[in-house]
Amino acid sequence: MAPLLLILLVFMPCQTMLFTFDRVTSSPPLFSIISSWWMNPLPQHSSCSTRSTPQDSMVRLDCAQQFRGNGFVVFGSGNTGLILTCEHNLPKTESNGTVAVVVVGFHTGVRFDARVVYVDAGRDLALLRADTFSVPCTPLRFWEDGDVVSGIDVVLLAFFTMKYGQVLVEPGTFPGKILSEPVWDEETDSGEIRSDYTSESGTSGAPVFLQRVNKVVGVNSGALGGTVKTAISVRTIHAALRQWLQPGDENITIEEMLKRIAEQ
Repeated sequence: MAPLLLILLVFMPCQTMLFTFDRVTSSPPLFSIISSWWMNPLPQHSSCSTRSTPQDSMVRLDCAQQFRGNGFVVFGSGNTGLILTCEHNLPKTESNGTVAVVVVGFHTGVRFDARVVYVDAGRDLALLRADTFSVPCTPLRFWEDGDVVSGIDVVLLAFFTMKYGQVLVEPGTFPGKILSEPVWDEETDSGEIRSDYTSESGTSGAPVFLQRVNKVVGVNSGALGGTVKTAISVRTIHAALRQWLQPGDENITIEEMLKRIAEQ
């Protein structure tokens, strides 16, 4: 019986994405945990390995030994890494300013300090920078090939807080669908995507993936109540970075802007 069980596990079919999409409620299903462990490479000591999964690019934010939310690697080269998150994840100083440094941690146990280099409170975005970056991961890419439409399958990948305050060691997956066309505000030059994926406490700042292409379509930011979850759109991220950099080129991509930021 044991050899048969081993054969079934080895030949168990994988999902189309790089990680599984079993629905998560309060904790990830056993198959999601097994497949995540099976497909993740062993920790290496070089920056941004090509043999990595989206889980490897996820970080949990900690400040004063408290879990603050999620972030994810959007650029990595040499010893420099850039991490995107939500501004509201960052704790405030006594003068109501944003803290200068937070601790970022990966599911492998690697932890280091990251500086807050850009904050856009209006769009609820923040960019962190680490110059001692040495993590085997591939920066997550954004979907910049057109607008998303209602009914498309998406999945949230996030660390989250469980029942008694423990933070999940491995990021869990929360599948769902986009509920409507992206909502855009011309005055604030920002917008959001509304979806029906389940989310737990602490998932703000985590990426929402377009399932069919493995690219990020939004950054989980909150909820409107009930089952409607909101995510900061890629168009909003593009607008925020353009406002910061003033590149002049309207067709510049997010990836190109992040590279310029890293070179500064």
